[in-house]
Amino acid sequence: MKFYRGICKKHGLGVFVMGEKRLQNCQRILWDFFEDKESTKSLEIILDIYYDIIYSEVDQESTQEKLFKVLHNLKESNSLNSILKEKDVENLKLLLNDVLKIRYNEKEYYLGNQAFAQLTLDELHRVLLEIKYLKDKQNIKNKELPI
Repeated sequence: MKFYRGICKKHGLGVFVMGEKRLQNCQRILWDFFEDKESTKSLEIILDIYYDIIYSEVDQESTQEKLFKVLHNLKESNSLNSILKEKDVENLKLLLNDVLKIRYNEKEYYLGNQAFAQLTLDELHRVLLEIKYLKDKQNIKNKELPI
């Protein structure tokens, strides 16, 4: 996906993050991961967890720690197969392990991908939500029949 003035040249999709290189870099990384995938279920799971935690925690630091801990535990979980299709489980684990690189170092949970580690929790949410929107929009566009 090539970005130009907020438009994806290849797909004609609007891009919300203009002028913010950190956010654009993370958006490109996520888009590259999701470009050949149809399902955004892994993003939905992460966003749902984010919303549950953000609305239950007052302190931003504890919110981030709790989110990363839950995501780390999720990637280690074997119970995902009961609620997700096999391909969605695989995509979620790849996203958490290889893209975001959720890690634990005996003291704290963190994002091992330095591009994402630089983002605030709100910025991370924004990038995840934008890619979900763009990918869902592309999926709808691809399913439309020409008239």
